[in-house]
Amino acid sequence: MQQELIYLQQILGATGWTHATLLASLFLVLVFRPERIRSRTLFYIACWCFGLSLLISPTLNVLVSVLGSSPFGGPRGPGGSPLVALVAYLSGPVLFGLSVLLALLALVPGPGQATQFQPPRHPLE
Repeated sequence: MQQELIYLQQILGATGWTHATLLASLFLVLVFRPERIRSRTLFYIACWCFGLSLLISPTLNVLVSVLGSSPFGGPRGPGGSPLVALVAYLSGPVLFGLSVLLALLALVPGPGQATQFQPPRHPLE
């Protein structure tokens, strides 16, 4: 069971580099291009989801391992559910993916905001 959870975490989990990249891009957009943020509410929700993805997953994993451990060496105590362990392992990647999607939706211009591209005029014209 532990080996399958490791495989699942490797497949669905994000690495530290993707977290750092998202954090840097959110910070850089907020500092250097705040006018690009179409929906501030979606952007703030994306930031909150990102923060929760960093905090909730390890916290739930510790709680599941501490509260669900059996004194007889089993992976879970009496009445323990594998669904709780699955939610604990999947909460981080799901929140991280949701934060990426919300951040992209906050930055993409809407259909009414699309403008025609006009090349810059040459100064001698």
